[in-house]
This record gives sequence, structure tokens and C-alpha cells, in this order.
Amino acid sequence: MIETKLFLLALAVLLVVGSVNHWRRARRAAGSRVWPRTTATIERSEIVKDRVGSQNMRVYVPHVEYTFEVNGRRFRGATITDGADGWYTGNPAHARARLAQYPVGVRVPVYYDPRRPQDSCLERAEGSLAMGYAIPAILLAGGTLVGGLVLASW
Repeated sequence: MIETKLFLLALAVLLVVGSVNHWRRARRAAGSRVWPRTTATIERSEIVKDRVGSQNMRVYVPHVEYTFEVNGRRFRGATITDGADGWYTGNPAHARARLAQYPVGVRVPVYYDPRRPQDSCLERAEGSLAMGYAIPAILLAGGTLVGGLVLASW
């Protein structure tokens, strides 16, 4: 019985932590939609090979680094799409296609947080803002419910 309660309590904690993390990413992605725009220069554009999961699956991650200036200060960024950190594919052709629009030396639009210009992205996040906030709200409610039930029955 104690093992079940500990498992449910751990699950509740994971749900709450996951919801907070997802909420932060959704909030940042929503914020990038209104960030000002300037021009960046692509400094590095490459495919990084990696392995993920218990199957040790080979994945290909498009990696871009760019520089831009805001109010005379130079910044470096590496985020392609805000809110989509960790994008990867098992198909190298998909990664090459993703990088095709970002060859080294090209000047591209960049969006940056006016309060923290080091936070930037080349593409604004797409998708439903409501869904971005709904998922963490559901996870948070579920984690709170499970945790409350476990603690109440202890």
C-alpha cells in the first residue's frame, strides 16, 4: 500500500513539474509572437547527429547559430523556432530541408525579447495559444488531484 502511495505521489510531482515546464515554454512561444524583428546573419548551419531513447535511435538535429545587433550590442542565438527546442528527426533529408533556408552568410529576420535580447528565434511559434496553456493546466490539475488524494489517504 505504501509503495502505491509513493508511486502516486511521485506521479503527482512529475505532472506538476511537467506542467510548469510546458507552461513556461508555451508562455515564451506566445510572447515571441509580439517580439520586435531585426536582421541576423547565419554564422553556422549544420546537422548534429545524436542518439535518443532506450533504443539508442540515431537522430539528426538541425543546428543554426546566428548573430544580430540590438541598440549597438551584438548577440548570438541558436533557436530556430521558439517553443520547439529539441526538434529532431530520424531522417537526415528532413534535417537538410530544415537547414536549406539557413545557409552560412545569409541574412534572415530574427525576433528577440526586448527585455532580454539574448532570447531570440528565427521563426515565431505557430499553433493555438489556448492549447499551449490548456495542456499544462490539465497536467497541473491532474497532479494536484492525485497528490491531494494520496496525501489525504495517508
